Amino acid sequence: MTEHVFLKNSRIEEVDIRSVIHYTAVGSFEWGEASNAAAIGTSVSYSAGPEFSLNKNLWEARIGFNPYADDTFHYLGMKDFEGLTFYVDADDQPELLPLAQRLYRVARIALATRNGRLNGSVEACSACVDNTAHVKLVDRPYGLSGAVMSGTERLECMQCGQTHNVAK
Repeated sequence: MTEHVFLKNSRIEEVDIRSVIHYTAVGSFEWGEASNAAAIGTSVSYSAGPEFSLNKNLWEARIGFNPYADDTFHYLGMKDFEGLTFYVDADDQPELLPLAQRLYRVARIALATRNGRLNGSVEACSACVDNTAHVKLVDRPYGLSGAVMSGTERLECMQCGQTHNVAK
């Protein structure tokens, strides 16, 4: 992934969301529950270090959801290093909504891990026609930690969602 400075045009752009997805998938960002809010977030300064946060101009990313409607996506907010927060929601920048919802899925996967970090790798994706971050996913019977349902291991492209079978 090429070097990217977030929120350059004082708004969230596609490349900003794709970069957060990438950094989340490869384990650079740690996600957690926001206190007193129906939201999850990552503090970039805490996760990746203050120098990374300063150089990339991203202090935090936060995703709000509606707990009364099956935890559906509500908004995406990104705060720059000056403390200004920019948002994507259902009414603003509708073209970014599917990608913001994709980030919500990726962040929820990270949140389900022990430390809020994924351990993905960069792999070729035929749908994206690029090398993108992929995460190995498995189905767990009854949610049992360490148990794996045979034949469910797959790599999922975190950018587009396409799955690839894991070679045995």
